Amino acid sequence: MSDALRTCLAMQPYNEQTAVLFVVSHSDDWLHCKQGLALPAIPPTTSEARQYFFVKICEYTAAASASGHGKPDYEAFAREWNQSANGKDRYYVTTEVLSTYAKTWEKFNNV
Repeated sequence: MSDALRTCLAMQPYNEQTAVLFVVSHSDDWLHCKQGLALPAIPPTTSEARQYFFVKICEYTAAASASGHGKPDYEAFAREWNQSANGKDRYYVTTEVLSTYAKTWEKFNNV
């Protein structure tokens, strides 16, 4: 992942300090090391992450509608998400992950 994208999406790099700060499972350890991130960038996998997504997508969708934009600001959504990622309930996400997950949410909710 490029430094510019990592910075834009508020993801910390993988280094000795973040390895101590965020202890991830062995099954995810190789991924975040390969991605060069403090936490792996993966879709919402926990019930807490999915619940957080559902609350936030409603907020971002409402804001997009109120401002006349057709789509939520996935970049801002990803930054907010990543700043609250803790390596237990939520991991990092990208704009593509949120956008794809939102499409499934829209179909499910007939939005």
